[in-house]
Amino acid sequence: MKLILTEEQYKLLLKEESSNVTVYHATDKKFSIFKDNSPMFFVDDIDVAKTYGEYLIAAKVSMNNPIELNFNGKSTYYFIDKWYLPSELAIKIKELSKDIQKYGLLGLEEEIQEELVELDWSDSYGDLDGIIMKDINDSYEMSDKIATNYIVFEKSQINIINK
Repeated sequence: MKLILTEEQYKLLLKEESSNVTVYHATDKKFSIFKDNSPMFFVDDIDVAKTYGEYLIAAKVSMNNPIELNFNGKSTYYFIDKWYLPSELAIKIKELSKDIQKYGLLGLEEEIQEELVELDWSDSYGDLDGIIMKDINDSYEMSDKIATNYIVFEKSQINIINK
């Protein structure tokens, strides 16, 4: 039996999933406040997080309208005729979200519209506040470690739990 969810039900499921998971962010510089100027990355696997730096932050993230992308065990994602690293992809998706807010999905270039429609994007992604990158090979030193990345766009979406 196949379960069919409405877009609203699916987004609620993603929201609940992202807020109930402890995620980690690691860095080489110690800090306690994130900046809003770029997408902020977290991973659900503490061992993967540790490959990115000495200082580890545990947190819960809140996403009301995320998009989910499945990397299928790869470290890059093919999107609109190009392979992207996760950081590049997050920036591109954040830019597209702003364009959708401004112009609507139909206001984008036809090629981009087709790609987004194929991914089931809609005008609601103009309010996109995060990305869930599933099954991503995102470990610097562990070549076969698969994890899930959670990317948020505003520091208000982060609740640090190890202050």
